[in-house]
Amino acid sequence: MKIKKEDIDYIKSLTIGILLSIVLQVFFIKWYIINGSSMEPTLQNYEIVLADKYTKNYKNWDIIILDAPYQKEQKFFIKRIIGIPWDTIQIKEWKVFRNWKELHETYIQGLTLWENTYHVPKWKYLVFWDNREHSTDSRKCFIGYCEKDLSPYLDESRIEGKVLFIK
Repeated sequence: MKIKKEDIDYIKSLTIGILLSIVLQVFFIKWYIINGSSMEPTLQNYEIVLADKYTKNYKNWDIIILDAPYQKEQKFFIKRIIGIPWDTIQIKEWKVFRNWKELHETYIQGLTLWENTYHVPKWKYLVFWDNREHSTDSRKCFIGYCEKDLSPYLDESRIEGKVLFIK
């Protein structure tokens, strides 16, 4: 049996596509499946998101994937950045203020509880879930009320990627 030139070209293209996909998956992007209602109404349970593992310039309102701090049973969290380094975030009278300007968060579900003020240090971030009444985030130090050795600030090194695409 003789192999046609078209067959060889097809095999080459398929091989290059598979290798490129593997390189992208290992170094640049990763797929995640949403498990839970913490980011409702923005993200629904079982939706798929694509995260960029390479980009490191995070901004307010970015949705990010992070390794779950202080957790044993869960590997990753998905959250929204509310405060970047040097921001002052204040929660007062059910509202969130960044650098003394009220945030108009049209994407949230529930109320923002726990009046507090946060001064975000260098290389750290303050992150909340969109479903504010049913969340574990910076406001609770990811596990419960802040204890002496736990910080509400997320270290940049814990960020796994920035969400680029939601399916």
